[in-house]
Amino acid sequence: MNMHEQHNNSIIPSTLGAIALCPTGNSQGSYYILSLYTGKHVIRNKLTVSPMPAEIISTIHQLAAAWKKYNGE
Repeated sequence: MNMHEQHNNSIIPSTLGAIALCPTGNSQGSYYILSLYTGKHVIRNKLTVSPMPAEIISTIHQLAAAWKKYNGE
């Protein structure tokens, strides 16, 4: 999936790769999102569902390995 970022008419991407975690439960229909760009949780209400490419799968594996190293596993 892609989360929508604030943007203008520059060449900077207006969406970034992300994984939806769960709905926030608010009236706007927002979701808790894991940003694949920063590795942090964010809240967004504009999402575009897309197939999961290999680069996203690779990023998730890298984040998992870093998490295990950080936690001493």
